[in-house]
Amino acid sequence: MAIALAAMTGLIAIATHAHVHGEAKTLSDLDPKIVDEIEDFFISYNKIQGSKFKPIGRHGPKRALKLVKKGISSFRRDKRKR
Repeated sequence: MAIALAAMTGLIAIATHAHVHGEAKTLSDLDPKIVDEIEDFFISYNKIQGSKFKPIGRHGPKRALKLVKKGISSFRRDKRKR
């Protein structure tokens, strides 16, 4: 199961059988503090790497699936160009 935390390129997923938070189906099922901490982690990590990470939205599993499918299509298209 995946939950979208949108950024320039970003997706957070929770394993279907995870021992912790395995029952979560949407971001609203998680403590908002946890989601904030995840965003803060990616902002800090990217800053250290010299990149900028800007969260642009929080979405549910439908959006996450759409992002994954878009990424697969993009990968296949780029692979054919080589």
